[in-house]
Amino acid sequence: MSGEIEVEGLGETLANLDRFVQVLEEELTQAVQFCVDLVVNDARSTDAFHDRTGNLRNSIQGEVERIAEGVIEGVVWPGMEYGKYLELGTSKMAPHSFLGPALEKNYDRIVRTLAAAVERAKARCAIR
Repeated sequence: MSGEIEVEGLGETLANLDRFVQVLEEELTQAVQFCVDLVVNDARSTDAFHDRTGNLRNSIQGEVERIAEGVIEGVVWPGMEYGKYLELGTSKMAPHSFLGPALEKNYDRIVRTLAAAVERAKARCAIR
C-alpha cells in the first residue's frame, strides 16, 4: 500500500519558527541582562563584608553574552582579585559570601523574569 502525504504551508511554518527563535533570543537577552543587574545590585548592597575603600563593592560587575547558537549566559563577578577569597573563604578565613546570596535572594524573580520573556516572545509571534 502506498500513499502520498502532502503538507501545505511547511515553508511558512519554518519561517515562523525561525522568526520565533530570533524574537525569543532578543527577549531572553534583555531578560538575562535584567537578572544580571538584579544580582549585581544586590551583591553591591550586601553587608557580608566591610568594604573600607568601596573598591570591591564598586568592582562587582556582570555581563550577558551569546556564547553559542541559542545559548545566552549571564555572569556576575567581583573585579577585585580578593573578592573570590571573600566569597569562598580560605583555609584561614571563613567565607563572607555576597554573590551566592544575591543570586539566591533573586532566584524566584529570575525564574519569573525568564518565563515572562518567553511569554512576550510568544505574544510577539502570535503563538498561543
